[in-house]
Amino acid sequence: MNRSVLNNSAFLSRITEIIKANLKNEQFGVSLLALEIGMSRSNLHRRIKAETGKSVSQFISQVRLAYALDLLQNSELTVSEAAYESGFHSVTYFSTCFHDYYGYSPGKTTGKAPPQEESVDPAPEMPGKSSRSKKRRVLLSFLIVLSLVFISLFLVVDDRPLPPPENSPVKIAVLPMQSAPADNSGQTLVYAVLFQLIKNLSEIENFEVRLMKTDLQEGQFMSGENEKNENADYIIESKASNRNEIEIKLKNVENSEYEMAESFLTGKDIFYPAARMASKIAASINTNLSDKEKAAFEKMHSVNRSALLNYQLGINYKSISEQGKSSEGQENLLKAKSLFEEAVRLDSSFTEAYIELGHVYIDNLYYMAGTMQQADQYLESGHKLVGKALELEKDNSEALTLLVHYYLRKGMKEQANRIYARLSLNKRAGYHHYINEFDAAVHYEDYYNAVKNFLYYVKNKPVSQLTHKYMLYNVALIFSDTGFPETGREYARKLLTDYNDSLQFYRLMGTLEMRAGNHREAVEWHQKTAGEREFTSGSYHFFKFNYILLGDMVNAGRYLKEWEAAKKDEIRYPSQYYIAGMICRRTGQPDKALAYFKAAEKNLLEALTRNTHRSQIYVEQFYLAGVYFELGETEKAIHYLSMLNERKTIPHWIVSGFEIWPPLTERRNIPEIEDIYQNLLVKFNQEHNRIGKLLVNEGLIEPFAQQTTIPE
Repeated sequence: MNRSVLNNSAFLSRITEIIKANLKNEQFGVSLLALEIGMSRSNLHRRIKAETGKSVSQFISQVRLAYALDLLQNSELTVSEAAYESGFHSVTYFSTCFHDYYGYSPGKTTGKAPPQEESVDPAPEMPGKSSRSKKRRVLLSFLIVLSLVFISLFLVVDDRPLPPPENSPVKIAVLPMQSAPADNSGQTLVYAVLFQLIKNLSEIENFEVRLMKTDLQEGQFMSGENEKNENADYIIESKASNRNEIEIKLKNVENSEYEMAESFLTGKDIFYPAARMASKIAASINTNLSDKEKAAFEKMHSVNRSALLNYQLGINYKSISEQGKSSEGQENLLKAKSLFEEAVRLDSSFTEAYIELGHVYIDNLYYMAGTMQQADQYLESGHKLVGKALELEKDNSEALTLLVHYYLRKGMKEQANRIYARLSLNKRAGYHHYINEFDAAVHYEDYYNAVKNFLYYVKNKPVSQLTHKYMLYNVALIFSDTGFPETGREYARKLLTDYNDSLQFYRLMGTLEMRAGNHREAVEWHQKTAGEREFTSGSYHFFKFNYILLGDMVNAGRYLKEWEAAKKDEIRYPSQYYIAGMICRRTGQPDKALAYFKAAEKNLLEALTRNTHRSQIYVEQFYLAGVYFELGETEKAIHYLSMLNERKTIPHWIVSGFEIWPPLTERRNIPEIEDIYQNLLVKFNQEHNRIGKLLVNEGLIEPFAQQTTIPE
C-alpha cells in the first residue's frame, strides 16, 4: 500500500477530503471527523480499520503527512511552513512524526519519492530470495523484542513520569474565584483580571484552558457539553480579599501539590497583573513562551489609567447587556459605548477600546437600527473604528474578525473570505473559530454548516460558559426553517433557562410558530411581549402578517391603523409597505393600497441595488414578486420569484408560502409558478434530510422523527 493518500474507496476519498479541508484546524480529530461524515466514533473506527488496518487517528496523521510531503516536494515552503500548512503546530513534533513515517527527515525531502509499504497481497518472491527475506524478518523481530525489553528496563530504573506527547495539550482547569471584594467596583476589577488571565493562558500554544464549575469533582476536566470528563493536568485557584491583591495557586492534579502560590498586586490595570500571572504559571509548568507570546503579555495596552478604567467599566456593562434581559440590554450597551468612546478620547492609541467600540456598532447597534439607512450608518461607523484598530495593529485577530463581520453585512462576500483567510493565518484554531464559521453560515442561510459549527462550538467551549444568546436564537430559527420546529422550541426554552429573558423568549417563540405555519399560536406568543415593553414597528408588522394568513382582516386592519399612527416612519424592511398594501386592498381601500404597493416597489428595488442582506438571500425578491402580482404585472412577478432558485437552501416558510400566501395560492395554476415551487421543494427536502441525519447522529432526535409536514 502506498504511503500517499489512501483512496481505496469513495468512502476513503470523502474522508480524505474532509481531513484536508480541516488541516489547519488543530482541534480537528476523531470526534469532529465522525460528526462531519455523519457516523458514530465507533462505526467510523470499524470502517476505517476494516479498509486500511489503521486507527482513525493514524489515518488522519497519514493524510497530514502525505500533504506535507507533497508541499515539500512541489513547493518552495520551508519545513516549518509545511508543518503548519499540514496541521502540525510544533515543528519538532512534525519532524519526529515525518521521520518515523517516511524514514528520513523532512529537510531531506526534495526530489525524494515516498517509500512504499509492503503490499497487503505481495507478489510471489523470486526464487533464491525467500530465505533472505525470512532471515531479515527474523532479525527485525529480534530487534523489536530487544528494544521493548530495553524500554521496560529503563522504565523500571527511572520512575519519573513520562512527559505527554509533544502535541498533547496541557489541560488547565480554572476554578471560580473563592472570595471577592464586597464592593461592586472591586468585584468588577478582580473578575476582569481573572478573565484576562484565562484569555492570556488560552493564547499559549500548548495550553488548553477551561473554567470549571464548582460542583465538578476536583481533577475532572469537562471538555464540552455532551462530552465525557477528562483529567485536568493542573488546577488554578484564586481569591481576593480586597481589590488590590489577588492570590493565585497552581495545583498539580497528579500529586495534589501546589506548584505555585503567589499574591499579585492589581492596581487599576487588568492587563499587567494578568500578564504577570500567566508568565508565572507558564514558568511553573516548565513551558517556554514564544517571542510572540512574550510580546503579547508585555504589551502596554494603555498608559492612561483613566482610559483603562473606562475600558474596564465598558467591558462590564457590555457583558451585562449581552447576558441580561433584552429589555435592559440596550441601556447597558449604550453605557458601554459611552465608556469606550471616553477611553479612546483619553488614549487615541488604545487598540482594544477601538475594537470593542467597533463591535458595539457592527454586531449590536446594526441589528437594533430602526431603518436601513440607520443600519448602514452604524456599519460605516464601526468600519472606521476597525480601520483605526488595524492601523495600530495590522494583524490584530479581533479587529480582523470584526472586519469579516462588516463585509458579510455589506454583502461583500469575496472581501470577507479574503480577510477570513488572513485571519486564519494569524489566529490559533479554537472554539472561537466555530463562532466565526457559524456567523458566516447564518448570514447566508447555509443551514447545514451553521448547525455543524454550532455543534462543534458547543463541544469545544468551556463547559461553564453559557452558549451565546444570539447563537441559541439563530439555531432555534434554523431548526424551524429546516423542518424541525420542536428542536427549535427546545433551544428557545434553553435560551429562557440560561438567560431568564422572557421578552426575547416570547418574540422567538412567536417567530418559530409563524415559520412553522401556526399563526394563531404565533399571535398569542407575541401578544405576551405587550406586558414587557411597548410594541415596536416590527411588532405591528408581525401582527399584520399573521392576521392576513389567518384571514382575519379586521385585526389586520386594526394593527395597520395603530402602526400608521405610531410607527409609520420607522421602516427597517420595505416589505412592511407591501403588507400594508395587501390589507388596504382586502379592506376596500384600493387607492391607498396602490400607494403602498408603489412605495414597496420603490424601496425593494432600492434594496436590491444596495445589495442589502435580505437581497443577498432573496427575501426582498420574494416580496417584490408579491408586489408585482398585486399590481397585475405577472411576468415581472415570475421573474423575481424565479430568482429564489439561486438560493442553495430554502426555508420552510417559503415552501409553505406557496400553500397559504394569497398571491401565490391564487396563481398556482400557472405552470411557471408550479415549476418554481417544485424546484424549491426539492432543495428544502435535501437540506431537511442532511440536517436530520446530523441530529440523529448527535442523539438530538430519534431516527426518522419527522417534526413537520413536508409537502409532496
